[in-house]
Amino acid sequence: MSNTGAIPKGGARPKCDRQRNINVCEKRKDEGEVVGEPLDKKFVTCGGAGIVDKRVPALHIAWIQKGTYIKYVPPPLPDDNGVLPPGARESWLEQMEFLEQDLQTLLSLPHHKFWSQMVYDPAVHECLESYITSGFRWYDDVILDDYSRPVVESIHHLVFLNYVRMATYKESKTCHITPGVFGDIIYENYMFDICKLLDLCLLYGPTNGQLLAKMVYNIFTQQPKYYNDLSQAVSSICQALEKVEDKLGVADYNVPVALGAPTESLSIVDLHDIIIYLNDTFSSIQMLIALHPPAAQYFHVEAFELRMSAFYERVIPALMDNLNEHCDDPGWDPKITDRIQLTRSSILMAFRAILHHKCLAPLCMEKPPSSLVGECVEKFMQAMSTCVGDKTFITDYCSTFPITKDLEFFSATRWRCNKPHLH
Repeated sequence: MSNTGAIPKGGARPKCDRQRNINVCEKRKDEGEVVGEPLDKKFVTCGGAGIVDKRVPALHIAWIQKGTYIKYVPPPLPDDNGVLPPGARESWLEQMEFLEQDLQTLLSLPHHKFWSQMVYDPAVHECLESYITSGFRWYDDVILDDYSRPVVESIHHLVFLNYVRMATYKESKTCHITPGVFGDIIYENYMFDICKLLDLCLLYGPTNGQLLAKMVYNIFTQQPKYYNDLSQAVSSICQALEKVEDKLGVADYNVPVALGAPTESLSIVDLHDIIIYLNDTFSSIQMLIALHPPAAQYFHVEAFELRMSAFYERVIPALMDNLNEHCDDPGWDPKITDRIQLTRSSILMAFRAILHHKCLAPLCMEKPPSSLVGECVEKFMQAMSTCVGDKTFITDYCSTFPITKDLEFFSATRWRCNKPHLH
């Protein structure tokens, strides 16, 4: 952490001891009994030569280390000719070396100093957020050189460990926070919000799913207010999807439009931005539900699965039609169609996750009551009947998740389904 905000010169980059950090993280998962007062009730005696000792709360602004944190920026990429601007790589590496040091320093702080830093120093969160908003997603087709790759991987790992530590209210028997107070601390100080959780799911779900699932579970369990925020986020996402439909000229406002009426033509840049947004949105939703299935209920309450079906039906064909108009443009990138396929897959998987949560998962118990079986089958039939009018969606969904397998599942739970009624 630079105390002046300037980038110091010289010095070799210290290697990140990844295994050591993993071991430290594992040690913090002590499931034994707690010893001593929790952080929110603890006091620490401080003093020094010629200074009268005084007791300071363990969670206090006095413990923070003042300074300026380096923010993450993506590594410079070569132009079409494979050339980097002079000095671009060296400048970036120098900055990221200090970011690594900042992240390692945070992890090495004692329990009370780490939490004081997180509560009273907003610059820490600006630093961490700079990575989760700008870091490469798993589906980004970016090839890094041998200089940049290890640095990006190290920062990726260190940022995750800092968020894991923030999501842990009990590091050890002696380093712990009262669970209810922990929930208030992370919520009232905006350490986590729904947008951050979606970004974290997108960044770390594919490679650190098990640990991230525990982390997300802990956050929602200790602070149920996040479920209310999730409901509001679902409503906001629905509004954003309406804007996408409006841009593509396929919004359903129940207003008749003359056949052959001219529609606004979107540029290839506009289309690319829309596709990137849809990729991020649906991939993160699908990953959140996969890691934390109870979240599916809050999407279901807003009938989000049906909203996705209608959205898919209108938007996917419109995107393909618009892209076909630009296939001869100078800025055309054939890989953009791969992103649309990824969006299609994410929508289908998110729909499946919500449907599974409300119709199939409740029947996974050994002997579900017959009333529950009937209720789940009815919900399943209603969803399929509603979506059957969205022919593009239902065709793609059934080719990915055959309905016959679901019918076999219901049959296995000793319930006779009326197959013709489902068609």
